[in-house]
Amino acid sequence: MRKNNRKGFTIVELVIVIAVIAILAGVLIPTFAGVATKAKKSAALQEARTIYTEYVAVAAEKDVEVEDCWIKVGTYYVQVANGKLVDTSVTDKTPTGVTSFITAADIETGNVTTETASAE
Repeated sequence: MRKNNRKGFTIVELVIVIAVIAILAGVLIPTFAGVATKAKKSAALQEARTIYTEYVAVAAEKDVEVEDCWIKVGTYYVQVANGKLVDTSVTDKTPTGVTSFITAADIETGNVTTETASAE
């Protein structure tokens, strides 16, 4: 009789393990990419809330109405409509038909900083 002294894995076993790892990676990588995008959008929304709060305070100090506009935070845009921040409007696509975006507001100085929209 012949003794079977295997000291490693067969090619078939290695290919199966690699295939399983590839399938798991294919499922998990898009999931993690979505999480990163959600986190960036959430951070942009939080920063937009801060800018919006300052903008509302400046508008109240100057006794003017809060205008419908867009707030730009990094590469994201958040809409202000009917005097309220629209939480569901966070997008990384430049809104069409908009001439400028609010990028900052400072209640201490009473300034609202805007950026002109690029003509695309």
